Amino acid sequence: MVDMILVKAHNTGHGVILAMCDKDLEGTVIASGKLHMDLSEKYIGFYKGECVSPEKAGEIASKTVSQPDFNSANAVGKESVGALIQNNLATPEAVRKIKDVPFVQVYRVDLP
Repeated sequence: MVDMILVKAHNTGHGVILAMCDKDLEGTVIASGKLHMDLSEKYIGFYKGECVSPEKAGEIASKTVSQPDFNSANAVGKESVGALIQNNLATPEAVRKIKDVPFVQVYRVDLP
């Protein structure tokens, strides 16, 4: 079975936010101590867009991040985080985990 990733770009009034989540995490709640990530049906809509391969997710992420109005990216799960790292959009040092589930956030900062 091929691992799949949910990918959705949100066009806000302040830029584009890219959301990526491993398909197999859909419907779960990940918690450890004070850390809590709710991927249940109530909140999965943030991530639920196209369902694509890790390679395609990496292509989408690269294209989205290169847009001038890109703001941030949020990736949850081994495949999603891996797609960002493989495309040099995140570093392994930036990855955090809740239980054994990795996640990473990427922000665009334009300096004067």
